[in-house]
Amino acid sequence: MLDLNAKKLSFAYANWQVLQGLQLNARPGEVLGLIGPNGVGKSTLLHTLSRILRPDAGKVLLADKDVWHSPPRDIAKQMALAPQRIGQQPMMTIEQAVALGRAPHRGWLMPLTPHDRAAIRRALAQVGLWEMRHRTVNELSGGEQQRVVLGRVLAQEPKVLLLDEPTSHLDLKYQSEILGIVKKLAHDDGLTVVISMHDLNMAALYADRLALLHAGRVIAAGPPAEVLTAEQLSHVYGVPVVVTIHPIYGTPLVMPVLPNES
Repeated sequence: MLDLNAKKLSFAYANWQVLQGLQLNARPGEVLGLIGPNGVGKSTLLHTLSRILRPDAGKVLLADKDVWHSPPRDIAKQMALAPQRIGQQPMMTIEQAVALGRAPHRGWLMPLTPHDRAAIRRALAQVGLWEMRHRTVNELSGGEQQRVVLGRVLAQEPKVLLLDEPTSHLDLKYQSEILGIVKKLAHDDGLTVVISMHDLNMAALYADRLALLHAGRVIAAGPPAEVLTAEQLSHVYGVPVVVTIHPIYGTPLVMPVLPNES
């Protein structure tokens, strides 16, 4: 299993400084949740960690090796990024879409080997899509399509899994299903998981540690109870909140303070 570290990471789009001296550590066997307001740089950070965007300064270290000193294909065999949406897959079956995850191992044109087929079947089973593998992607619900996205990256057999808001636009049932799968992958299979999230209460339930982003940096990192404090969240999100305790799980429960309308 592999550690993933960002060391003094900086990145800018033209004159917009998104990341500035950012430090981050993700460890095997845990889910690290990235939280912060819209536009704070969560997706940019994931794209920088995954070698899609090259940082202006600093390093991304995978098992203590700079990812920019390794061939892209070698990195893709160890680390996978699941995007927010599956994109256009006209008339492609679920199994065919998931099979695309084998590209780093076999290229785009080589036939599937028995090992490839075993990896695809295992990925489909992990996300609960094996029985419906012959259905086309365009007939699936949003939650089912998101499971296809996750299945595709699992077919890569990565040691590090990066997920960019995998529960965006999903209802409560599909949010719970996807996050439950992700947590199981970390805890049972030992994957290093980094996931960006908007829902702070879901983050508290499913993430082992949280990293709160603000002004291009991680300003707080640790267990949810240490990061999800009223003072820190009110400052970062610009809205007053109260933090109580979940009545069943004991995790932080975050609620905004409604404005006084009297």
